[in-house]
Amino acid sequence: MVFEGNKEHIKTRAALAGREISERRAATISNMLDEAAVEGLNDGFARRAIARYGADNAQAMRAAMQDPDDFAEFAATFGQGASREIFEMEVYGTIGPACAESVLLTKMFQLGMTGMRLNLSHTDLSDCRGWLEIIQRAAEAAGVSPRLLVDLQGPELRIGILA
Repeated sequence: MVFEGNKEHIKTRAALAGREISERRAATISNMLDEAAVEGLNDGFARRAIARYGADNAQAMRAAMQDPDDFAEFAATFGQGASREIFEMEVYGTIGPACAESVLLTKMFQLGMTGMRLNLSHTDLSDCRGWLEIIQRAAEAAGVSPRLLVDLQGPELRIGILA
């Protein structure tokens, strides 16, 4: 299972082995949910188990942190050791009124956000020029090259210049 656009940069034996294990677990879970659907079974039991597993891990991690509300400590703690190599990923935030200020976006980029999602369900790209400028300024201040994910409205195909 390879995710398009997610390029592996760390290729140690441990990282590759860990990724393979994670991919197999994800495939197994996906197959279980698919089989439940084929059999006409409610897959809620599997979804609840997955959620409980994530919640248990989160609670253990919060208990180990000095300040569970400090996102910088969370970012430094999450994926320590070999798992930091295994889980290379892109982290996107959705731009909107709650975070459309340069200072906040800069902090989000500094904490590991790699790109922004722009939702065009209720607006046009031309109306988002200000947000795009804020994203660019914040990314430059954080020293990152941001990625932009544009979520188009419904099943429409739009062709045009984005820059």
